[in-house]
Amino acid sequence: MKKYTLMIVFVVFSGACSGLLRGDPPAPKAVPKKTLPEINEARRTGWQLASLIIARLEADDQKNFPGIQAWLKDYRQIAKGIDLKLAPDQWPVINVDALTIRNGNFWQAYYEIAPGDPGLMLLHSGLLLSAGEANRAQYLLVIAGQRPGIPKEFRQAFDIILAQTQKIREKPNGLVMEGIKLFDKADFAGALKKYQAALELWPQNGFALYEAGMTVRDLQRVAAGEKPLPPSAVMIDNKIKNSAEVTALFAKSRRHDPFQINSYQGDDKEVIRRFLVLGKKVLPAWQNLAKNQNKQVDDALLEQFAGACQEASLDDLALVTRQILIARRINYAPADHQFIGKSLNKLVPGKQIDGVLSRLATGKLELRQLVVPEPVAP
Repeated sequence: MKKYTLMIVFVVFSGACSGLLRGDPPAPKAVPKKTLPEINEARRTGWQLASLIIARLEADDQKNFPGIQAWLKDYRQIAKGIDLKLAPDQWPVINVDALTIRNGNFWQAYYEIAPGDPGLMLLHSGLLLSAGEANRAQYLLVIAGQRPGIPKEFRQAFDIILAQTQKIREKPNGLVMEGIKLFDKADFAGALKKYQAALELWPQNGFALYEAGMTVRDLQRVAAGEKPLPPSAVMIDNKIKNSAEVTALFAKSRRHDPFQINSYQGDDKEVIRRFLVLGKKVLPAWQNLAKNQNKQVDDALLEQFAGACQEASLDDLALVTRQILIARRINYAPADHQFIGKSLNKLVPGKQIDGVLSRLATGKLELRQLVVPEPVAP
């Protein structure tokens, strides 16, 4: 295995696809006119931290790593439109799903790098944050933090991104809470204005999108001469038919925050199935994992969480968690190949993924190592 070290010099960052899961909407096509300053700061931070890892990938010999070569070309297509002299709300929209989890080159590159490499985790989370996907960046880093031997400077980088994800939420979620109070008083129009204001500040706010869906549903019911539903009613059967607008809002909420369980509503059997798995298996394991994020949990919890995410079709989180388990074991096992194949074939099916799986099955892997892990006490 080739070993490379990467030392990050931290600076203070100041102020400033195809094949989506069933029911999930495409990425936004327009940049919002208003943006929270904290989001601009976070997006710039995410992009700059990711760029540090890109520099390492580009600096070293790539001839034996075709996936890395191919994915870097995809990245450069996005990067050439990013001008760090401008505020991020003036950048082109970054379709991070097309660049990562829905990109076959990304996954080929992913499995050309050492399992759970902190550099790769920083790259992926930084790109998510640069696109405003604060919830998804947080989930990834909490999982990634379970890898043993992460060097101090990378722990610091993880903490920087996690702190930014918290900053992003504060003002928009405050508006959402104001909207909920209005909703509970049956002031649906007033509530919707609050949610719209929150989404103008942070368009990837799954909480606001879910509450907007609930509010639009009651507005439509009142307009049709029907009674509004009880507050916080979660409808996962065939009795209530959601409109296309409400269904789209719930789907967007799930896309930006896959753990927003109440957005798994409607009469779609697949959405209902995922709702049940999320409530029974994913979220209990996640709560345990998040509660213990500053210490190493046992492998059994990670195994449970990875399997539950895969069952709930949260395949990117399932794959990240599995890589952390592999990093703990040091080597791939036959069961890993089956698990990885199941999720990859849902995310990006095709001959390219067949090639990735065939390579993993050989057991003779030359892997890039971006970060040399620190020794771990037995």
